[in-house]
Formats: sequence, structure tokens, C-alpha cells
Amino acid sequence: KATSIDGLVAVAKAARARGTTGAFQDANMVLGDAEKQVAAHTGPEPQFMVQDRVLLLRGAIFREKYAATEAADTYDIILKRDPWQPDALAGLAVVHLEQLRLAAASQSAEAALQTNPRHPEAHGVLARVALVEGRRAEALDRVRSQVLKISPHHPVGLAVVAGAALSADDPAGFARARDEALAYAPTAFYLALADLLVSMHLYEQTEVVLTEAVKRDETDASLQSAHGLNLLRLGKETEGRAALAKAWKRDRFNERTRNTLDLYDQRIDPHYTDVSDGDLRLRLPKEDAEL
Repeated sequence: KATSIDGLVAVAKAARARGTTGAFQDANMVLGDAEKQVAAHTGPEPQFMVQDRVLLLRGAIFREKYAATEAADTYDIILKRDPWQPDALAGLAVVHLEQLRLAAASQSAEAALQTNPRHPEAHGVLARVALVEGRRAEALDRVRSQVLKISPHHPVGLAVVAGAALSADDPAGFARARDEALAYAPTAFYLALADLLVSMHLYEQTEVVLTEAVKRDETDASLQSAHGLNLLRLGKETEGRAALAKAWKRDRFNERTRNTLDLYDQRIDPHYTDVSDGDLRLRLPKEDAEL
């Protein structure tokens, strides 16, 4: 029933919060309707600001589904108009980071800070890059002084603190950061922390974190997907594929889930076989397995 741009954006935000397949379709549909209305906008707010608000929300939704190309293309629409728009630059930095393009992520985040020196998302990207590269003290200093000082419950900031604690074998520090996050944005915290730990190759710690996360909310498709992927990293394929199938049933737009299931269904299952000898297991092309 929403007809105004603001009303359609509100519907999209509500659909995004639901997180289901149907809700994602609803969000994309109403954002498309909102974009069509931008050209006819005549209110006191400049037209480009209205368009940016719609596009930034669409970019964030694409990022949540790991649709990196679509997210980057959405941010590029804004950046072609204003190459220094800080929210679009910070969003693009997150896209680069999720694909482990650390230099590009840092460059985009630094550019965002040229316009908005206090941008929490840009600082969060630079803190995560620092932690992945082993600069733990720098990462902690940045999130404490630039992210958590502005937003004490920021999920990415608390994920950096928790990740730094786990990498330093400090369970008490991890528990403090986790407990601070759980009352506000538990899913965002767990997903940011899991991605950070995976980037540092801390797969066992990732498993502990995601097992805890899924126990808290077994219906969350994003958590199920992240858990399934990490189980695969640990060689637990039966459990991992089951978790991914469960995630796919609830959310058919997560590209990480889809790509991994397609890899098994279209490549591994039909073309490969496992050969075992004692504790050693090899996955081999079927035509070469006997050799």
C-alpha cells in the first residue's frame, strides 16, 4: 500500500529485517518502485539525496547476500555522480574486503574518510584489514577511538575486539565483547566475526563461534550458511552440506550458499570420487581414480 518514496524505503527496511526469501524479493521490488519515483521527486530534499538513500539501501541488501558484483555496480551509480560520496565509498570498501582485496578495501575506506573522517564503517574496514595483517594493536586502537567511541554497540567494532581477543587466546576478552554485542545486533556481530576469523585462517575458533550463534537462532539462514561453509573447511562435509541445504531452503538469494551447493551438485558429485587409505583421503577425478 506504500506509494511515497519514504514509505517504500520503510517497507524495504522492514523486509530486509525479516531476512527470508520472500522478504528479499519484496525489498527489491519496492526499491525498484522507489527508484522509478525519484525522477518525479519535487520535495524540499534534493533529488540526488533521495536517489542515494534508495541506492545505498539496495547496495547494503546485495552485500548481505554476498552479491558482490551487484553491490559494487549499485555503489558505482552513486560514485559516478559524486566520486567522494562517503557512504558509497565505505560500502564499496566492504565489498572489496569480503573478497579479500585488502588494498582496494583500504583505498576505498581511506577515500571515504577524506570526506567524513568519523565514518564508522570506513574505520571498521581499516581495523579489520589491520587485524588480518597482524597489526592487532592498531586495529584495537582504531575501533576503540573511532568506532566504539561513536557507537558503543557497533557490531563490526565489537567483532574486531572479539576477533583480536580470540587471536590472542583471551577468552575473557572475547566474552566481554560478545556479551556487549548480543543485546543489540547478534547476527551482524557473529557474521562479521566469522568472516574476520576465516580471513585469519582461525577455522576452529570460527566453528566455536558459529556453533554458538546457530544455537541462539537456528532459523537464521545467514548464520546457517556461514556455519555450513566453515564445516566444509574443517572437512565435515556431511554436516556442512546439511547446514547449507537448510540455509538454502529459507534463503535462495545468498550467493555463497548457492555457489557452494552448485559446486557439489554440478562438479564434485558427478565428476569426483573419494579414495581412502587409513587416515588419508583423497578426492580425485573419477577417470583418474584407479591410477
